[in-house]
Amino acid sequence: MTALTNQSLIPSVSFGYTAGAPYSLKKVLGSLTLGGYDQSRSTPNNMTFSFAPDTDRDIVIGIQSITSTDQDGTQYDFLPTGIDASVDSTVAQIWLPLEACRLFEEAFGLTYDAENQLYPVNNTLHKKLLAQNTSITFTLGNSDSGGQILNITLPYHSFDLQVKPPFASNATRYFPLQRAANEMQYTLGRTFL
Repeated sequence: MTALTNQSLIPSVSFGYTAGAPYSLKKVLGSLTLGGYDQSRSTPNNMTFSFAPDTDRDIVIGIQSITSTDQDGTQYDFLPTGIDASVDSTVAQIWLPLEACRLFEEAFGLTYDAENQLYPVNNTLHKKLLAQNTSITFTLGNSDSGGQILNITLPYHSFDLQVKPPFASNATRYFPLQRAANEMQYTLGRTFL
């Protein structure tokens, strides 16, 4: 990135990334923009996130709440108290406190596979979750409570992932949630991005 900037091939060392939404009606493709971001893929807001003082975790944001609503209007609150979490594109899952994971298990009928450290989703559960058409909203801020907030709402389809060989013997659907052992593991991974 620095070499490209020094050669004036891109305007800065920043970048914008969007995973896309191939499950949506418009089949939105992924995007990587070097030297800036694609304004057509963002929604204007006044939220600014500052870098964390913890140099081991570059980008840390406050997750003030995680809620869901399904097509019948049933609502769930998955985060009893706000937490600080890293934003990390090198992991797929969303790492949350055990209590939050158990609330997800209850709401979505998930069962944790401790051996593979996954929440597998069989065909029956997959059809049920698709039919519920649940959306999950993350309320974010610079801290775990108060101040300016930003709500990001994702459809269930964003959480409909597959693990494939060599990580599993064959392709397996899973819900990309992971049980964090401690608060340093709280992370919003690629699923969120």
